Amino acid sequence: MRMLEVILFLVILTTTGGILFVKPNRRLDIVFLLSVVLVMLLHGTINHFRIQMVPSYAVALVLIIVLIYRLIKSNSKPKSQSIPKSLLKKSFVSILVLIFIGTSAYLSFLLPVFTMPKPTGNYGIGTVSAHLTDESRAKTLSTSPDDKREIMVNVWYPVDQKDIKGKTVEHYPSELGEAISLVFNIPKQLFTHLSQVPTHVVQGAKISTAESKYPVLLFSPGVRSTRFQSLTTIEELVSHGYIVVGLDHPYTSAKVTFPDGRSIFYKPDTKSMTASELYKHNIGNVGIRVADISFLLDTLTKWNKKDPNALLQGKLDLERIGMFGHSYGGATTAKA
Repeated sequence: MRMLEVILFLVILTTTGGILFVKPNRRLDIVFLLSVVLVMLLHGTINHFRIQMVPSYAVALVLIIVLIYRLIKSNSKPKSQSIPKSLLKKSFVSILVLIFIGTSAYLSFLLPVFTMPKPTGNYGIGTVSAHLTDESRAKTLSTSPDDKREIMVNVWYPVDQKDIKGKTVEHYPSELGEAISLVFNIPKQLFTHLSQVPTHVVQGAKISTAESKYPVLLFSPGVRSTRFQSLTTIEELVSHGYIVVGLDHPYTSAKVTFPDGRSIFYKPDTKSMTASELYKHNIGNVGIRVADISFLLDTLTKWNKKDPNALLQGKLDLERIGMFGHSYGGATTAKA
């Protein structure tokens, strides 16, 4: 839970208590109103709003409306009401506000905007993404023979710390939240906060010249997942002098988004299958992924000779190359 979120909780509780239990005072109402509005603006600007905090936002909005109404009607005579009824209402409202605040606090604790561990190596981390098309293979699950197999890759590579000092780091992409949503069948809106998590990666930074070339590791994610799923591990490896190339496999990755805005989502086989049929189905999918790896290796070989971005040329030590993956990616690794 972040500091401004805690401050927002405290301001809401203090303002609620002031409205319910303190004699109406115009100056105090102005202070309460400005406090709620200011903290909400700071929170939205610095932390950014997130769905876990919606119950608290609702209370804050009600407080703003009540305070504005009180300020407008501050010169009118207050209505008389019996003390027992007033206390009952105040108690009910207090409990309701505590429930809303407690719900936000629990959800924020359960699904936090966390801080990634700092990589222990000496290198900083740069990245570039690339959209690759294998003209030798037809696009999976397409009815048009003209459609070719496309993949998206990210290359994470070592950079000198001095070259990225003060530069803006990348945040976790939305694909990660969508992958978690797909795996656990939970609304993806609950994971939009992941795009607020800063990484240690800088887009397009110059590759380090500390070594003439660097060993290469390929990464294949699990089914219904994304090439960004193991970013902590990737950052750690790159910080110690590895170039890591992660790729998404369309139709078995959760979501693959291309530069032109097109997206390919995970495509489950909806029909029921026997164990032997499922085995053959998985073997087929792994085979497609292995072909992706083969195509990627050919592409890396070309980039090492002539990189169109003039970034990786001559920097890929393809004599020292390895691969790792998770779940389906592990099977892909073993087969490749």
